Amino acid sequence: MKKAVPGKCRVDRLGFRNRGVPARADIVVIGDSQSLGWGVPLEKNFPQVISHITGLSVYSLAMAGYGSVHYYHLSLKKTGVQP
Repeated sequence: MKKAVPGKCRVDRLGFRNRGVPARADIVVIGDSQSLGWGVPLEKNFPQVISHITGLSVYSLAMAGYGSVHYYHLSLKKTGVQP
């Protein structure tokens, strides 16, 4: 098992921690470093665990250090990902 290096993680073209940007997602997660999975491999962060358990596609808009004002702005962001 590979360990995540704190401060370093791969991001998609929109700057969020996902393998890529899908055209459609069943679930979109908005959150902070807990949702991002700071310090854990991508496969172990909670959006990926939800996807694995449910079989649904999950797209994460989580960003370390974000709070409620940021979540509001993220909810308005046009990512192109359709629910």
